[in-house]
Amino acid sequence: MSDQTEVKPSSAALGDEQQGAPQTNFERLIAHLDKDSLAAKLVSAYAAADGGAEARAIKDVMTDRLNELKRGNDQSEDQ
Repeated sequence: MSDQTEVKPSSAALGDEQQGAPQTNFERLIAHLDKDSLAAKLVSAYAAADGGAEARAIKDVMTDRLNELKRGNDQSEDQ
């Protein structure tokens, strides 16, 4: 008899692989983030960027977010 036990993957892990290609790390990460959060937008932009354009994609997301904050701040000052 052997003292080693066989470790079997969980049924969730098996289900993911049987349904198609395994998830990428980006897909796994995004699944844990709020849909419209800044973090989700940053990860999505980075993952979708072409090679070498990741920095630009991140900068665009950050610029959009800063502009949103500025608009919100301007509106609160007007009131």
